[in-house]
Amino acid sequence: MPTYDQQKRLREAVQKAELSYEFAKRAAAREEGNGGDPPASLAAVLAGVEPILDRALAQLRATPRESLLDDRTVGRAGLPSNVLGLLFHAAEHAPRHAGQALTTSKILMGS
Repeated sequence: MPTYDQQKRLREAVQKAELSYEFAKRAAAREEGNGGDPPASLAAVLAGVEPILDRALAQLRATPRESLLDDRTVGRAGLPSNVLGLLFHAAEHAPRHAGQALTTSKILMGS
């Protein structure tokens, strides 16, 4: 059983990670509407997508089956869920981003 100090450090680390994630997410959202000057090429956009997909697939592969029902919270409101619920949500959400990538590629290709 972790000591009180160990638990406190763990809670602080989790809070810091959550804040870092929220900061990065908001910064990325602010940049979404900025097309760049000049706008990114299709090759650059696709090069940026591949490492993101690789990280997502690595996370999925590394998720232990035993952890699927572990409690998790979602978003700033801290809505209750579990690991399986988060993976399901990601699977539901992924087609939206795939559609955005296809639309972006069509715009960049001029078709």
